[in-house]
Amino acid sequence: MTGTLPWPNGSASYRKKIGGRQIFDASYHFDGHSRRVAAIEGDGRERFLLFLGGSRTFGQGVSEDETIPYSVGRQLDDYRPYSYGYHVSGPA
Repeated sequence: MTGTLPWPNGSASYRKKIGGRQIFDASYHFDGHSRRVAAIEGDGRERFLLFLGGSRTFGQGVSEDETIPYSVGRQLDDYRPYSYGYHVSGPA
């Protein structure tokens, strides 16, 4: 990660334990603009949606297909979601 942004086209793993008990173990994948990948098929979508926010928008602790941008993209198949959510800080 570069500062608060992930490396472009990179990936990261994040594990969280509390009292020795594992809460989650997640892998994150990022595109060339350091956005979390919203694994939506059909790149021919002509409209887009931008998702801005913190760890909930980012999907901390969950896989790409469990994030808000991915879920909305599945519902609105004319739109390509782009996630500008980051854990620890927002897109600013």
